[in-house]
Amino acid sequence: MYTCKVCGKIFEKRKSLVNHIVRGSNPHYSTFEEYCEKHDHSLFYSCSVCGSRTGCTSIFLKNNPLCKNKNCRRFKNMLGKYKPSNDPFNIKNPKYWLNFYNKDSNKTVKHLKYLKYFSKYISNLKLSTLLESNNLGYEFTKFIDRLKNMSIDIDTVKKFPANSVNRWISLGFNKEVSKIISLNFTTTKQIFIDRHGIGKWNKYSYKLSSADRSNMISYFSRLYWKNKGLNEIEINSKLKEICTRDLDYFIKKYGKIKGQYKYDSMINKRKYKFSLQGNIDLYGLENGTKRYYDIIQKKTSFIQNIKSKQSLDFICEISKHITYNGNVLDEYPLSGFFCDFFFDNIGLVVEYYGDYWHKNYLMNHMYTKNDISIHKSAHIHRTNELLSNPNVHKIIIVWESSFVHDRDNTISKFIEFMMDDKIKYCELNYNTKTQQRVDVKEFKS
Repeated sequence: MYTCKVCGKIFEKRKSLVNHIVRGSNPHYSTFEEYCEKHDHSLFYSCSVCGSRTGCTSIFLKNNPLCKNKNCRRFKNMLGKYKPSNDPFNIKNPKYWLNFYNKDSNKTVKHLKYLKYFSKYISNLKLSTLLESNNLGYEFTKFIDRLKNMSIDIDTVKKFPANSVNRWISLGFNKEVSKIISLNFTTTKQIFIDRHGIGKWNKYSYKLSSADRSNMISYFSRLYWKNKGLNEIEINSKLKEICTRDLDYFIKKYGKIKGQYKYDSMINKRKYKFSLQGNIDLYGLENGTKRYYDIIQKKTSFIQNIKSKQSLDFICEISKHITYNGNVLDEYPLSGFFCDFFFDNIGLVVEYYGDYWHKNYLMNHMYTKNDISIHKSAHIHRTNELLSNPNVHKIIIVWESSFVHDRDNTISKFIEFMMDDKIKYCELNYNTKTQQRVDVKEFKS
């Protein structure tokens, strides 16, 4: 029996008392918790996860109530999905971590989410058996301790593929142990069959066989869409649509907030992957450094004006008209690119752009809009990267047309812009049709 402490009315069921207090014709309180707090603490249930008081009225949850903390509900969900058979080392047991954190569901759920990422290493005996067979069982024990202490950085682990030595180094193993492990986590024929079955292997190997490869056409190739009946304009449009991975693509696919996060993550991963430090981390100091400069060389190999006679003539002419005590370095690497010339003392980057190789926009009658657009995008990306470099204070672009057709004015304008500290970016160009100078003093990204 339950008695209302406000009006004295008696009810057989607790639910009837609750309805009387908060939903009756003359309700005494807006919430049942408020009534319990002021009149009858015995009506409170204790949260079955964190132990805090709750005014839960659900009959279903009477013997297993939950408070309003979302993590208590998440914990219950995790506990329901937990299978001891998938946890041979008893490291993901939700009840263990709840007791470990003194029933703090927030810390417990955070740790369980952290462990979930490492399930592939602890849900089976592959890694532990491998280390045991090499008399390295203590290394696995240390690994489990690192997971318990949350001392492994997930973002660092994500940078490397599973068969990379650096993946296992980021998990806390030393270099020698990492080499042993990585060899056994490379996908071989037998591993593929064990995972997916012999039928899928036969189908996969048939697709890759030389007899069938001639019939394989990439979804991203022009021929694929030509066979679908599309004309050239439609093919260009389709390829642009499916190949573009810009911010709009991610927002459209994931929504504004998650899309922005996914886009930023992609950009950061690419920057790291193609940076000097990224290559050193992946391939070691010697090989990584060599690979990095090889990549830069490939990225700039299409610019045939590097060390060309015109660009050298230009820089020689400039040297006759200025007094400069520092070094002028040619093909100098900055922000992942080889710059034509770099004045090291003043942080000035000078690029000599050939009209053909860089598709001079003032000669649009000679190139397609697509060619100009591609080179413009590359130029914007290159300039943004250079301007973000702390060693670069100014960029001057000299177009071939400007120096060839208006030599004296190009030199004088270059010196003027070089001496003006307010200008951070400028282009020297010349329109051969109108025979007029087209100089730009501001960078538009």
